[in-house]
Amino acid sequence: MQPTLPPELWDAILDLLVDNDDLRRCGLVCRAWLPATRHRLYEAPLSVCDDNDLERFLEYLQSPHNTLRVHLSGLNITYTVRYRKKLQEILAALPGLAGLTELRLNLPYNHCSYTDFPRLQQVTRLGLHAMSFPRFLHFTLLLQKMRSIKHLVLGRIEWTGVAKETGQFCLLHGTCIALESLEFNLAGDAHAPEDEPFLDWLAWDKSAPIVKEVTIHLCEEVAPKRADQVAQFIGHNAAILASLHIKFASHKASPCPCFNPDKRDHHDLDMREYLAMMASHFQHTLPTLLECLPRGNTLTKLILLMPYLYLEERDIPVLPDYTRLKAVLHGPTLASLVIIQFYALCKGHAIDKDGALAPKHHPVQSIVLEQLSWGVVNLVLGKEEDARRAFDGADYAFLVTNFSEHMSMERELAEGKLLIDAAKSVSTMRGIIWSGLLSPGAASNGKYTRMVHFEGKAAVSAYGLSTTETLPVGFAIVPAAFYMQQMAKTSGPIRMIEQNPDNPDELIIRWNVRKTTKLPFIDVERDYGQFVVKQVIEADVFPNGREVNTASEALTPEEIADAVAEVTGKKVTYKQISTEDVEQRLNDAGVPQHFASSLAESLAFADEFGFYAGGSPVDSEGLRLHTFKEFAQDVGLRALLA
Repeated sequence: MQPTLPPELWDAILDLLVDNDDLRRCGLVCRAWLPATRHRLYEAPLSVCDDNDLERFLEYLQSPHNTLRVHLSGLNITYTVRYRKKLQEILAALPGLAGLTELRLNLPYNHCSYTDFPRLQQVTRLGLHAMSFPRFLHFTLLLQKMRSIKHLVLGRIEWTGVAKETGQFCLLHGTCIALESLEFNLAGDAHAPEDEPFLDWLAWDKSAPIVKEVTIHLCEEVAPKRADQVAQFIGHNAAILASLHIKFASHKASPCPCFNPDKRDHHDLDMREYLAMMASHFQHTLPTLLECLPRGNTLTKLILLMPYLYLEERDIPVLPDYTRLKAVLHGPTLASLVIIQFYALCKGHAIDKDGALAPKHHPVQSIVLEQLSWGVVNLVLGKEEDARRAFDGADYAFLVTNFSEHMSMERELAEGKLLIDAAKSVSTMRGIIWSGLLSPGAASNGKYTRMVHFEGKAAVSAYGLSTTETLPVGFAIVPAAFYMQQMAKTSGPIRMIEQNPDNPDELIIRWNVRKTTKLPFIDVERDYGQFVVKQVIEADVFPNGREVNTASEALTPEEIADAVAEVTGKKVTYKQISTEDVEQRLNDAGVPQHFASSLAESLAFADEFGFYAGGSPVDSEGLRLHTFKEFAQDVGLRALLA
């Protein structure tokens, strides 16, 4: 039985399933889903959530038939006071789990000491929740026992009885820990002075961790001093910080039913406390955290998240003063920012028959975005007037379609034409940027004709060039090279790196490409936007009618294998196979025939004619591009392929 959904869709659905019984049912429903469900069942973190789990897990650890020491890569432990001794026995056994790279502990306050933890040199991801540290020194000692940590999550930490003491950071002097990511809560004044040592640790340049990605949870109104301390920490990391994620979390004043189920009707709520906290967040806390960044910082991704909140007209308060926040978001210190994502947690609201919000109701996130000179647009493709409205007042339009969503060349062309027609009809439009691709059929004189995902985008490119030729609207095509993100897929039918069937401890890459062929790759999440902004929108002359080819790095298959080997510590072999073999493997995994043919030919075409058919990537001077090795390290390829 073959799946009726495209692989990209059902693979994403399986990623969202956390119940093991549901995963097992999926494995029975469709043969093509079996590899993905097995991966999630047997390689996803193991959860030990109650007393019975704790006992059974300990028995298995002590069993002579224990295979967990090699295969277990992730472990989540939540335990009760009743079994503290068994927890200590489990913790003592963890060094024997050689494959363990991810550890998440949710432990009751005051019932676990740092002395219970052995040295765990293999763990790279650590999550600590509901833990208590009587002294900050105990926290630093725990970190000393896990020197390989690259990702640290601190949730609901209780710094009970902590007092400021001289030399509290002595163990970390001169040895600031280097992390890929750090996630923590920034609480309000009610938690001072308990967590002052933690904030001092962040703020002091001799102890502050060195971090590339930071996530901060704000759950209360934050005093200026505390915000300043975190801002200093962000400033210390300005030279390497790539992503900043700030979550404005719900708390006791929130009307959100998922956080406060007893508060069903927000008409009965006194909103003053909540709105005051929101105003403080936008007027003071956010600007303080962002103003600390110097010019030339490396931040390329900023994510702001607000909780669910709808207001009636009578509830709309006097809006906060957004002057500081607007100045920093549009100012020179964030000139390198490629992605700003603004999320709102929302369970929905009354809508009219056209899908718009019912009268007299306003999502507060749209009010905020309007004040920040941003806009929220609802767009339904197929409605031309909706598409035109989406571009009203815009100077530039970036257009992209998602072929894998429907795998139809006809729909790809229809959607692309609709977007171009809508964008070019706007009087303020200066330039249209289309994420297109070349035509392999034309470039190969008819040899490669089955690459439908290329041909559809090429047809849209031709339409855009021809219909804007006599208009005062520029049209530029910005193709993306092979996605580095595809290399990190370890489940589903389209996997670029696999376990060697002849030796499970080794990895193998099997493509229909010569080992000496240079292939262009791009970190599409972090680098593609830089080309769009710097080489198109901010270019001295808009590249009208031209292709702006992109690439982060060009590598041969053997160079890819060497980089994977260096990051994972495993032996990696490259083997060239035929186009027919690639296509057959994709068919066997459940990929639809026309898409399997398209994918197989894309590698063969790049091997014979070059991905850009003789063209070269545009000059990348001044861009902070990422190598494949950096990408592999940042996404945790070692853990993914463990």
